[in-house]
Amino acid sequence: MSPVSPPVLPKLVILLVSVLLLSLVAVRWVTRPLQTMALAAEALGKDINHPPLVVKGPQEVRRAARALNTMQARLAGYIQERTRILAAVSHDLKTPITRLRLQVEVLDDPVLKAKFIKDLKELEDMVSATLDFIRGLGTEERARWIDINALLESLQSDAREMGRVVTIQGSTTGPFLGHPQTLKRCLNNIIDNTVNYGRRAALVVEDSDTRLQISVHDTGTGIPEKEMERVFDPFYRLEQSRNRASGGTGLGLTIARNIARSHGGELSLRNISGGGLEAVLILPRRDRLD
Repeated sequence: MSPVSPPVLPKLVILLVSVLLLSLVAVRWVTRPLQTMALAAEALGKDINHPPLVVKGPQEVRRAARALNTMQARLAGYIQERTRILAAVSHDLKTPITRLRLQVEVLDDPVLKAKFIKDLKELEDMVSATLDFIRGLGTEERARWIDINALLESLQSDAREMGRVVTIQGSTTGPFLGHPQTLKRCLNNIIDNTVNYGRRAALVVEDSDTRLQISVHDTGTGIPEKEMERVFDPFYRLEQSRNRASGGTGLGLTIARNIARSHGGELSLRNISGGGLEAVLILPRRDRLD
């Protein structure tokens, strides 16, 4: 068997390179629709109202895209229906609560009257918090460029008027694209939770081209590691320092995390070395927000 002559070697190399390039193009052409679907599924997990997937490509891909869009439409319908029911029930509860409050006012026994008023106040707070929670599950508010520095200063001023201590360190490098009212509710809930249970709140702002991070520190005792995720469950409250007697219904952090995730971000908690708790809000910077 004779060795390959030198003139043939360049042809073999060119043929091999051509085959590799064509293989790469073919693989990319086949996997691109799958990557698009994966991204769409990830976006759907963050926002149920994300625009539906464009149906194109091979027959199998088009079929999968239509199935994904159908699933999204059904899930959105179920969520909207349940949200409307919960909102209606929560809203309608306010009427009997108001009637009960009027009846309690005529009680002669001051001790019994005080107990009833306390229970009705807790019930009112829970109904109001539930409505806020439902509103926080989604928003039709249009995304706008927000001056985060001005927003934080406004929240600091509001806290100061209530006798609370809130400090701010650092600033953003430019406006942030998001939903103004829901983002304000998110930050306000974090600050309220921090001040209620940790006596004061220290905000640290770190900004970059890709993400905005706002850390909120308190001077409390922190919380057990096993409770870090449970405090984000609706209506969950710690039994010791973080209970209803300290204020709150157990929905503040739940709403705040939902809003953070609707912006493609995340809210987490961690204990600070030496004492205290830190809430870390991370929001990705985007040129557009669906």
